Amino acid sequence: MKALPFFAALLLVITFSSCKQTKQAGIVADQFYEFLMQKNYDGAIELIHSDALMITAKDDWLQLLQNKESIGKMKSFERNMGVNTKINNGVTTVSLNYTTTYGDTEFKDEIILRNEGKDFKVYGYSTNAKY
Repeated sequence: MKALPFFAALLLVITFSSCKQTKQAGIVADQFYEFLMQKNYDGAIELIHSDALMITAKDDWLQLLQNKESIGKMKSFERNMGVNTKINNGVTTVSLNYTTTYGDTEFKDEIILRNEGKDFKVYGYSTNAKY
């Protein structure tokens, strides 16, 4: 019976830690979209995880981020409900979904953030945009 309070306390610590990390990742994701809205692609690229830049070249990221501009200017972004947080071997990965509007067209995006040291950085980005 003494183990039950311990496990309940451990569960609370894990839950609060996960919420804090999700909040931190959300702040970075919002900043990423703010940079895109301002066409500050250098700022957006600075928020990309070093591992992601090793997999996909900086110029390819830049092209991906600029492609939707051919449809129209970015008007808005909004984080949707739901989040997926995974912790594996001390690495936290957070997936967030956004709705973005370029011109008169609405898109569904997924942004994946992974911790890099104490900070979160963008590790993956996908959209339902068809060019």
